[in-house]
Amino acid sequence: TPDGERIYLCIISLCVHPEYRGMGLGRYLLNTAISTIKGEFIILHVRVDNKVADSLYESVGFKTIGMLPNYYKQVPGGYSHDAFVKVFIKTDGAKLRRIEPPVAAARMPILPDKKDMSTPTTEDVT
Repeated sequence: TPDGERIYLCIISLCVHPEYRGMGLGRYLLNTAISTIKGEFIILHVRVDNKVADSLYESVGFKTIGMLPNYYKQVPGGYSHDAFVKVFIKTDGAKLRRIEPPVAAARMPILPDKKDMSTPTTEDVT
């Protein structure tokens, strides 16, 4: 920015429904984020024991830059988990090739447009 601040994207959560995992949807979402952001880098956290997610992030170019002990805390008396801090640095002109949504996306249920959604009433909740 003109005032010298850095612009970045922080991925808070990236989830794929278990029924659609392993079909390329997570990779598609990451590639889309990487190729469309205006910022300089993307940062995220991932549980150290989440090998599937960690492998996905590494495969698209994220690098581990640190670890946060006990980052994911469970209910009192439960376990806590450490998290890797990962970053993807966009270089000038770097763009991933555009990829089409995986075939699995065609089978996913379509959510109604926001304008078609009404606020649930107590009658809707059983």
